[in-house]
Amino acid sequence: MSASPDVRSAVAVPLTGTAVLVTMRRGARGPWTVISDDASAEGELAGPPPGDLVLAGIAACTIVTIAGVASRRGPDLRDMTVAFDVRRRAERFAITQRTTLDADLSDVDRERMTRTARHCPVGKLFTRHALAISTADGPRFLEGTVTARWIPDTREWGETDGRRVLQEEGEARIQIEGTRGPRLQRWGLLGGHSRAGWVPRPSSFATAGLAASTLMTLRARAGTLGIDPATLHVEVRALSDIPSGGKSASQDRASEGETPQVRWLRHVTVAGTERATREAILEAMRLDPIFALSRQADLLDADEVVSVSASAATVA
Repeated sequence: MSASPDVRSAVAVPLTGTAVLVTMRRGARGPWTVISDDASAEGELAGPPPGDLVLAGIAACTIVTIAGVASRRGPDLRDMTVAFDVRRRAERFAITQRTTLDADLSDVDRERMTRTARHCPVGKLFTRHALAISTADGPRFLEGTVTARWIPDTREWGETDGRRVLQEEGEARIQIEGTRGPRLQRWGLLGGHSRAGWVPRPSSFATAGLAASTLMTLRARAGTLGIDPATLHVEVRALSDIPSGGKSASQDRASEGETPQVRWLRHVTVAGTERATREAILEAMRLDPIFALSRQADLLDADEVVSVSASAATVA
């Protein structure tokens, strides 16, 4: 059965132990699946924690947004990486973002690229008060890094009025490395924009992170809530219309520093005892740490855009 062309969703269901399976869809593209696991679980994790999926989505979104803006307004990009450094500080995580562009930037280019990186459509949801969800736990990150590198050869071009026009910004190779004590774990993902939809869209990773985190939050409180954790089904669905002008318009808004609000819906179904109440489940959902990040818009401690050219490296 094919998905509705308007569906933009992620659905999380429990697996054995602490792992969660998330299925992502975007209209006719997908489905794509990813396994996420609780960062506080014992032993080896079955997949990256939800927070790292969110960072993967922001990294891939930053790449395709900058690539799209640069194709229309410059500069000529040769390469690009987006890296998050995640470090534990007392009871919280300090997260910094570094975007590195292999390009020769004018002052105007540098200012535009910095605005674009700071207002990409996925990143703004967690840093610019741009997400409203209808509807604080343990860690949802691993200490380590999330790094995405652009694959320029995956771009797809078309022609308009005799001009070569970028239609799809291409893909990014994402590497997640995290540690818990002496244990190091690594995962690899692909994300980005392609006409055939071979890889998840950046926003799909963000909705997947929220869906997985919400399920983990409710599962941890199953006894108190009077619910059967094995029957949990959490869907995060985009409610906002796709902007007029499509992704090109969204990218250009980011380059101007605009942050239009996006609306998502979290929908939970679960079997419960007579003690289970809708109000208690909703209250537990509000305690989810990824949800809290979107409400507080304080995901990042710092961010910077670095341009590397043949002559010098500068920091904006």
